[in-house]
Amino acid sequence: MSPKQRKKPSRQKNQASNSSVTSPIFTTNYREIHQTEVEALRSIYGDDFEEVENRRSAWQQSSDVTFKLHLRSSSNPDILLILLVELPATYPKTIPNLSPGNLDGFRDGARSRIQEILRNKPKSLLGSEMIYELAVSIQDVLEDVAQAQAQDKDLPSLEEERMEQEAAALQRADLEKQEELRKQKAAAVEEERALQEMLQDKMRQRNKARILRRKSRTGGADMSYVDELVENTPGAICFDPPLAVNDTDEQPLVFRAVHGKTLLQSKQCKKTFTVRPVVSENRCHVPLLVLKELCLSENNSEGLTFREQMRTSEDKLEGIKRLRHPNLVEFVGFKINRPFGNFDSPDNSWTVFTLLEYANKGSLSELLDIVGTVAVDMLRGWMIQLLEALEFYHRSGFVHGNIHCGRVFLFRTPSGETIVKLQSNVEEALPDAPCGKPSFAASKSPLWAPPELTQDSSSPSMKTDVWDLGIVLLQMGFGKDVLLRYTSANQLMVSMGLSPPLQDLLCEFFRPDPRKRPTAFQLQPSEFFRVDAPLKMRERASGSVSLQRRPRLDSFGPMPAFSRYHQDFDEAGQLGRGGFGQVVKARNKLDGRLYAIKKISQTSAAALKDTLSETMLLSRLNHSYVVRYYTAWLEEDFNQIEEEAMSSTEGDPFASQDHHGFSTGGLDFISSSGYPKIEFAASDSDDENEGTLSDPAHPETPERLNGTGDDSRSAEEELSRARSGSYARPILTTLYIQMEYCEKHTLRDLIKDDLCDDTERSWRLFRQILDGLSHIHSHGIIHRDLKPDNIFIDVANNPRIGDFGLATSGQFTTAVRSSAAADFGGDFTRSLGTTYYVAPEMKSVVLGHYNEKVDMFSLGVIFFEMCHPLPTGMERDQTLRQIREKNHTLPPTFQQSDKLLQGQIIESLLSHTPSERPTASDLLSSGKIPLQVEEETFRRAIVHLLSDPNSPDYKKILSAIFSQSPKKFEDIAWDIDSHAVPAANELLVQGLVKKKLTSIFRRHGAVESTRQMLFPRSQHYNGGAVRVLDASGNLLQLPYDLTLPNARAIPRQDRSLEKTFAFGTVYRDSPHGSEPRTHREVDFDIVSHNTLDLALKEAEVIKVLDEIIEEFPPLRSTPMCFLVNHSDLLQLIMEFCRITPTQIPKVKEVLSKLNVGKYTMQTIRSELRAPAIGVASTSLDDLARFDFRGDKTQAAEHHGRN
Repeated sequence: MSPKQRKKPSRQKNQASNSSVTSPIFTTNYREIHQTEVEALRSIYGDDFEEVENRRSAWQQSSDVTFKLHLRSSSNPDILLILLVELPATYPKTIPNLSPGNLDGFRDGARSRIQEILRNKPKSLLGSEMIYELAVSIQDVLEDVAQAQAQDKDLPSLEEERMEQEAAALQRADLEKQEELRKQKAAAVEEERALQEMLQDKMRQRNKARILRRKSRTGGADMSYVDELVENTPGAICFDPPLAVNDTDEQPLVFRAVHGKTLLQSKQCKKTFTVRPVVSENRCHVPLLVLKELCLSENNSEGLTFREQMRTSEDKLEGIKRLRHPNLVEFVGFKINRPFGNFDSPDNSWTVFTLLEYANKGSLSELLDIVGTVAVDMLRGWMIQLLEALEFYHRSGFVHGNIHCGRVFLFRTPSGETIVKLQSNVEEALPDAPCGKPSFAASKSPLWAPPELTQDSSSPSMKTDVWDLGIVLLQMGFGKDVLLRYTSANQLMVSMGLSPPLQDLLCEFFRPDPRKRPTAFQLQPSEFFRVDAPLKMRERASGSVSLQRRPRLDSFGPMPAFSRYHQDFDEAGQLGRGGFGQVVKARNKLDGRLYAIKKISQTSAAALKDTLSETMLLSRLNHSYVVRYYTAWLEEDFNQIEEEAMSSTEGDPFASQDHHGFSTGGLDFISSSGYPKIEFAASDSDDENEGTLSDPAHPETPERLNGTGDDSRSAEEELSRARSGSYARPILTTLYIQMEYCEKHTLRDLIKDDLCDDTERSWRLFRQILDGLSHIHSHGIIHRDLKPDNIFIDVANNPRIGDFGLATSGQFTTAVRSSAAADFGGDFTRSLGTTYYVAPEMKSVVLGHYNEKVDMFSLGVIFFEMCHPLPTGMERDQTLRQIREKNHTLPPTFQQSDKLLQGQIIESLLSHTPSERPTASDLLSSGKIPLQVEEETFRRAIVHLLSDPNSPDYKKILSAIFSQSPKKFEDIAWDIDSHAVPAANELLVQGLVKKKLTSIFRRHGAVESTRQMLFPRSQHYNGGAVRVLDASGNLLQLPYDLTLPNARAIPRQDRSLEKTFAFGTVYRDSPHGSEPRTHREVDFDIVSHNTLDLALKEAEVIKVLDEIIEEFPPLRSTPMCFLVNHSDLLQLIMEFCRITPTQIPKVKEVLSKLNVGKYTMQTIRSELRAPAIGVASTSLDDLARFDFRGDKTQAAEHHGRN
């Protein structure tokens, strides 16, 4: 009977009584309910009902009813689900336990529906019999499954679906495997690309090392190209080694020869020409130089003695050549040509060529011939320069001996300033000769000769130079003929009525006793150089006073009523302009040092107040990489005050001396002993002492002021009325700021000198600039005009940030930015290249606030120039404009591994969003900047640790070194430079040669031995030996030759072993980190235990060489000669040529290449003259005489000629 034909049992429900009487409490009989429902299900499902025996446990009073229902679809009985039912004791008030038996055989949809029925429907039927309801619901699902199968018979079966799923899983696994292989392949390609990039970088570094090494050997220039230029230039005069000067554009220029001689002056034994360096045609701004040709004769002295004198003179010339001072004419170089004839030859003259800097404004002597005298201010400035030059000359250990106006030359600098330079006395360094030096009478009168030179056997000294410089001072002030008009300095001072400061100075210059005569350094603080004293005292008529007379400014006189600036400083020229005003170079009269003085003139009290606030901020800067600010003071415009005072007092000459308003002391806003606090020295309410400096020892009285008391008081009252505002005129007030003066050597010059090629130096400079900028920003100061021209380089090669002409403090808003915008459009953009460094937010008023990040943008452009070459102005303009764009791309240079980090820093600094730019302190603490100072400390610590092998850290360092994993690109780079394996025929030839050599050696009784391949480092080799380090820290060496290994083995070998030979390989170090160069070598050695038969053994060695030549036909048919060396003879040649003991080993090593291949004597000479060895040219001339070949007769003839 099918389930459709089964009848559903009627459900009997208890009807509740409607009576108002309370029903009695009935007890539910669950067992009876269970039996009733089970019987009903058995009658409905028949055979599809299966009772399951449930064993009763020892603790259970009654067991749960358990049975199975085999539920089938009515249309397809094969679709079957077995439902296990377990009725708990409290069923139907408790949900029965239902477990489908074969649910996995259904598809996902049917399985989900069945699970949903079993999970949720029992909850809704709780309290009544529910098994049949659940079975019917499940049968409905089974019927849907049957209908679906009947409608689409092409659907795969469950087994087929499972197989499809497995196939899909396999396919997915295969795809994943292929994807993994693709990723591995891409990673391999990327690794190969990175490997190739690292390999290219490595090879690029090696090529760069080769080029630098070649340049270091040739003085920094391509000498092959230079030699070709010299050969193609007629009349060129060559110099060894190559010379270096700055061209007219202040760029370094290396050359080896000069040409284009144009005669300037011709005297006996001396000619002067103008020449130009021999350089390529495309090189511009080639400077003009002065070439002097001096002829010396050795006829009046013994040849050997004269040669010794010339050798000494060459040392002096080398010393003068090294002198570098702003007020010394640069001695570029020299060349000595010696005669090559016999000693008794009639033409036995030497020629000395000296190359000097060209004076574009002639000599002081020529100027005085035209103008007679120079102005006192110019005289004062020039004399200070000459004193500084002479002091440096003397401090370097040289005596000039011939100072006169013809030795002082005038130079016009690019800034328009005229300076003087003293020319070194090159002739004094040469041996005495009739034509070597001009006579004393030719330049000055004998009456003016220094007293010490009138004695016999006296020679010029440093005090003599001071005397001669005093004469130059007199000639500048009173004309060249002053030496003819007066017989002595005393007569001149008595006759001309000189000013007291000048009299004091001349008394010092012309002290008769040279021991009491001051040095050039002691003369520099003289009063005449520190005050505006005239040369002569003006005469005045009785009862009148000269307006031009200035009282003597000494310690006993009253404090003068003049500007503090004009009293303490001598202005030497203008340095530039900025937002504050102008900056001048001035020399302090008290300490003699140069300072940069910034002048800020204001007529508005508010504007002056703002300026003072910013000045006080700048005064706080005290950093090693920032130009220092020393002091500041205020002054009023005395020209306007004096003009009004003169008109109001009707010509009273002393009414202009207002002792209530003079700024001799001024308002000193910055203490010179640090800046603990800032105080104003004057009060507006203190009318009696306003700005007055009184001298308690010398109170100012009307008599001391050379005027009556009434006149003085009248003048004071007049000026007081003018100052208090009785005249409707604003008084121009000037703020003076005294700063450290830096020479015009800036970061721009280093950039032009290819700073980008020196990565370590550029990192060091960048870190130092960051350090200084961080200090500036920490004080709330914004530079606003940061560029390479404003970063000066001091003598220690450290940067100094300066020129705060546009600096401001804190944030700068658009509301107060109008004046700054005017600066930006005017002075701010006047300097070429400034606009390249301006941050984008500074060019747009609408951006509102800006802060110190504008300096970081400028620093990004500066760092770009420090790292990337920009050879031409057009390329620089295009590149800098491109990187300033918001969407820019850095050049490919910054994709290389050695510039990748620089590129990242530059990108962050050039961001157009200020908040994205790092601050200076952020960059310093980021760890991206190499720590140069810390690295040096670390380097010293490592050296200290490695010097103590017993230290525990010693082994740790070695372990860390030897535990490094090998780098693949290093391995490949090593093989690239490795030598190729010889071909088979070459190996056969090598074997044949070895066999024949072995036969020859054995005929002489020699036995073959082996040589050590690794041994402790030897001190016998200066360079070129391959040194290695083992894991224990021992410094070892590969064989440089086979001689040293044999010498080390001799003490350990048997005495009977006298003759040995060995074949081996010797090694030469590769300077760029590649495989050492190898050479095959064979040694034949004879060990002697006594000196009885040394000649016989040496003859046997020569016989072995002769047999080798005879054994090989190519050698037999080639002209051969034996080069027999003799150490004693070679040492005598070195001593004869006056080669110093420290130079001899290097000279011998270089001479070993002479006449081998392309190494001629000229090539050897250039290498020996290079700074690395520095052999004197006279010594090389003598050494060249021994470069000859011939028999004894020819040698004797050669010796006779030389």
